[in-house]
Amino acid sequence: MTALIPMIQSSPCGEDDFCLMPRLPGTLVDAGRGTPQRTWWRGVLTKLFVGLILLPCSLQAVDGVSNSSPESIGDEIARMKREIALLRSEVGQIPRLEEEVTALKARIRDAGPVEPVSEVPAPSKARKPKVRVGGRLMIDASLMDGDSALETVLGKNLETATEVRRARLFAEGPAGDHLRFRVQYDFAGNKVRLKDAFLRLDLAAGGSAWDELIVGRVKEPFGLEQLASTKYSTFIERSLPDVFTPGRNLGVAAYRTFGSRMKGGLAAGLFREVAGDGSSRGSGRTHFTARLHVAPVNEDGGRDLLHLGLSHSRVDLPGTLRFEQRPENHLAPIFADTGSFTADRANLSSFEIARVLGPISLQGEYITARVDRPGGSEASFGGYYGQVSYWLTGEHRPYDAALGVFKRVRPRSEAFSEEGGGAWEIAYRRSFLDLEAPGIPGGTLASQTLGVNWHLNAQTRFMLNYVLTKPGHLPGDAELISLRMQTDF
Repeated sequence: MTALIPMIQSSPCGEDDFCLMPRLPGTLVDAGRGTPQRTWWRGVLTKLFVGLILLPCSLQAVDGVSNSSPESIGDEIARMKREIALLRSEVGQIPRLEEEVTALKARIRDAGPVEPVSEVPAPSKARKPKVRVGGRLMIDASLMDGDSALETVLGKNLETATEVRRARLFAEGPAGDHLRFRVQYDFAGNKVRLKDAFLRLDLAAGGSAWDELIVGRVKEPFGLEQLASTKYSTFIERSLPDVFTPGRNLGVAAYRTFGSRMKGGLAAGLFREVAGDGSSRGSGRTHFTARLHVAPVNEDGGRDLLHLGLSHSRVDLPGTLRFEQRPENHLAPIFADTGSFTADRANLSSFEIARVLGPISLQGEYITARVDRPGGSEASFGGYYGQVSYWLTGEHRPYDAALGVFKRVRPRSEAFSEEGGGAWEIAYRRSFLDLEAPGIPGGTLASQTLGVNWHLNAQTRFMLNYVLTKPGHLPGDAELISLRMQTDF
């Protein structure tokens, strides 16, 4: 039969030949005329051929049934009966469903056309304010030594001392639309002192030319070194002329930024001196303080920077004033002191400059205090500092152009990691303070400080300072070595 197949496929369909085409059993197609011709014998042969093909399958099925046990056949019949009963129950539900559909159509028809209704947004759930809680811890240890003549005049021995310099906790977050709050307390020295407590209002959101308004206890906008956080300072303590800065007080201040290429900022506020608990009673001192700063050069992400700033504060006094200062070590005794003297008004001024050239940073300030005394006399005090630092590991001091201060340094690698050993910085500072005026023998003080800072990461660092102090009005000099461990979160 295999030999016949190619013969049939290759045979042309002529007038007297038949083409093999799929047609109904018993039907042939005349290739010449394309008309079907029925023959009784063709149907018989087709049925016989199909029967021969299906015969083995039928025998196999019969064999399977014959080999099945009566129990399995009975189980199969029972299963089929259950399925038939289930189908009958489902079919029985059709009339009920048809009735429900008919009733629903009638209700829709009776209701008439539906008017379009504008979507009303569901009331949004009140968002929980995201309050941020953090703090800082600074622990100091100092080794101090001085000439015996100096210790005799001071009435105190310069010796080893330790302290928790700062242990602060703060909370800040939103207090409404365009409004934020901040509260900070210091727990160092077994005392609780209020540091910050203010509300910050976003004025720019309302179209004002000023960016924000702050009401509460906050730092007055005065000085480059004073406004920078102690978390980011180059040395353990601020310089000698910091004694003239107003610090934190209760008041209201407005802030704004300007410029694009030469970005700068302006801040001004009215303040009233308060105690450590944030209170003020009687005729306390009133301050009007303002600061202007610009960055004529600020390129390469702050690695090439020039900062200029000017601050001024007018202080109306209740009758007395006093300036006193330590030799850049909080554990040391007071070296320079004017004592209390009569005064009507004080004008404080600060001139600031800073330059960053990659890992090199230079910074300096000159601060003066001109005091109007009763009877028309005047007493002038002043001081300055200049410092330089260098990052051995290639970092630089980041700059906040809006606030005009330096901010957190992030090491290129963390200590005890495979990438490196953290960030290392060396620094030198020279500062001078003059508290002498006619009738006010407050003395003079000069200090030189060498510093080494090891930043383990962005939050933790160790600081080592060596301070050489020489008071101009006292005999001898003093040497102070300080070590600080600090972290913040």
